[in-house]
Amino acid sequence: MIVVRNISEYRVGISSSYQGAHGRPLYMNLGPNDMRYMNDDDLKNWGPGAKETLASYVQNGTLQVDEVPIVHEAEDQGHKVPKFSAMDVDSACLYADELRKVYNAHASNGGVHTAADTTNLETTAVPTNLATLTAFIVSFQGNYNTHIALGASHPNPDTYNGAAAPTGTLTQDIDALRELQAVFTMHKKQTVPPGTTLTVPQIITY
Repeated sequence: MIVVRNISEYRVGISSSYQGAHGRPLYMNLGPNDMRYMNDDDLKNWGPGAKETLASYVQNGTLQVDEVPIVHEAEDQGHKVPKFSAMDVDSACLYADELRKVYNAHASNGGVHTAADTTNLETTAVPTNLATLTAFIVSFQGNYNTHIALGASHPNPDTYNGAAAPTGTLTQDIDALRELQAVFTMHKKQTVPPGTTLTVPQIITY
């Protein structure tokens, strides 16, 4: 996986077009600190002129290009993490179940994993009150943490996006759900930092 990062104070636009052909992505428009992910093969397929343009931005200290290990076999774009909606016990219980369904669909998908993970699915009954919500979240955290570290399902285990927030009170449970949403979203991005920063010659010959 390639990460192109804008390390300057200015917005940068760069195109993969070269001599009438273009690569993927066609165009990147990056503000300060913005980043864009692309597959290794995408950069390999850029034309020489497009690679030279990218390398020139790296040479002048505007962009940084990193090659980072992948967590998944393919980017998981099909399992959308639901927008956070937990505000009280009832809405937190509903949201916990929504997030669980998306997580289970992700974990059991063999297309994005080396092997589908059907062992660490969250199967606890839908919570209905604070006590069952807390038990649900604790179970969810455990299954999620085991899944992301599972080498049998990932080319590189994810050791960065674990869930560890305390539970018990309503505020804690809502915060723990918010953390689960955030780390699961990052896990789906499938990269393990810090990776290797590519030099100008490496970009040109990639």
